[in-house]
Amino acid sequence: IHPDYAGEDGTVRPEWKTPIKAVTKANYQADWPEFSLHRMLLVSERLKTILEKYEKENHAYVPMDVESPGGQHLFRAFVMVRGLAIDAVDYVASKIAPTKVYPGGKALWDVNSALPRDEFCYLSGKAVGGRHHFWDEKLGHVWSQEIVREMGDVLPREFVFVPMGVTR
Repeated sequence: IHPDYAGEDGTVRPEWKTPIKAVTKANYQADWPEFSLHRMLLVSERLKTILEKYEKENHAYVPMDVESPGGQHLFRAFVMVRGLAIDAVDYVASKIAPTKVYPGGKALWDVNSALPRDEFCYLSGKAVGGRHHFWDEKLGHVWSQEIVREMGDVLPREFVFVPMGVTR
């Protein structure tokens, strides 16, 4: 769990267990998805339960009670605070050649521009280990097939799951 949200014992600090109050816009449509990726990752209670089943120790969930402008409670969502971030792409197996860029005159390897978009790539089995969900700085959220199967069709229309292989 991110240190800003965890106490010394590694669990979520008490002040993050109290629900945050949020108010929708007046034109809110009552079809909130179970999963939202706009400015923050919001998940439903059902998805939180699925994600915790596989990766309880890696993420924190801050409850958010959403109300109408008139004060009517609409639903509870959870802001997911991502924990573990790893560099999971196997660049050799994926045949990705990073390019050198020179921001401010300093040579850096730019891997992001070499990553395929909406295409297959391989993840490093050594980096992934037995994890079912983690954050990769280049790919974003990465979920195992087991989690995807249990979550079902929850992604917003503009998002898709892209299959990836894992090397040994």
